[in-house]
Amino acid sequence: MTRFLLAALLLPLTTHGQAAGRQTLTIDQALEIAERVNPRLQLAGAQIDVADAGIVTARTRPNPEVNYLGGHQSLRLPSAAPGLLQHWGYSQLIETPAVRNNRIRAASLAKDSSAYGLEETRLLLRGAVKQAFYAVLRRQSEIEIAQEALKSVEDLRQRVQVQVAVGEAGRLELTRAEAEVASAQTLLRSAQLREAGALTELRTLLGGEVGENLDLRAPLTGALELPPLENVRASALTRHPALARADAEIRRYRARLDTEKALKTPQPSFIAEYEQMPDLRFFRAGLSIPLPIFNRREGP
Repeated sequence: MTRFLLAALLLPLTTHGQAAGRQTLTIDQALEIAERVNPRLQLAGAQIDVADAGIVTARTRPNPEVNYLGGHQSLRLPSAAPGLLQHWGYSQLIETPAVRNNRIRAASLAKDSSAYGLEETRLLLRGAVKQAFYAVLRRQSEIEIAQEALKSVEDLRQRVQVQVAVGEAGRLELTRAEAEVASAQTLLRSAQLREAGALTELRTLLGGEVGENLDLRAPLTGALELPPLENVRASALTRHPALARADAEIRRYRARLDTEKALKTPQPSFIAEYEQMPDLRFFRAGLSIPLPIFNRREGP
């Protein structure tokens, strides 16, 4: 009897301590944490930086080439002058506007595709966080229902036990009541396991920024008034980032195809040379154009 009274006195203190140690988390806080720490969203954001670097690379012009040759001229004829020979050369590839513009356009469309990919990832992440958040609330409600059911069958078992003790009911009734209690306990443990799984999924989406003992709070409104299906379909086709990203990817690959077509036209190179002999000096300038005889860019 003394132990029962002590437990009854300590139970409110224990419950208060557990409630005080729980971390309050609202749906807005969960979305903010997910957008701040989720690695998938960070990876999608890093793709924009990669695309920015790709634009810088696409705008870069080809480097010039400089060469130097030196030697010695020996005397073979009486009219020749022996001495040092020196040669300086300069070469610069001249890109056609079609090649350069299409390359830059493809890189810019890659950035647009990455931006739409970030929006798509953010949209999917927010939907997953909301679904996991409300899934935890649902599992907690299931636990409350299972606890109430367990309490009811335990009360029933106690009444049946008293009836059996005074001879008003048979032993079989008590066995049935105990079976109902065991079934209710199993349902309660199953609900607790489902809550643990839903909570783990939510913590995974939040990058482990929250603890295991959470007090989730979210406004639960009534039935939502959905717009007509045609309006929803039209809005999705015009505003969903996945479709916008697919369209940007199509235009990017078309720009890359246009770049390859433009490269079929030979790219000329400007060449300038200066040569100094013991008795003469030369300066030459001209153009070098590759001839598409063997490689006509016909392959993939």
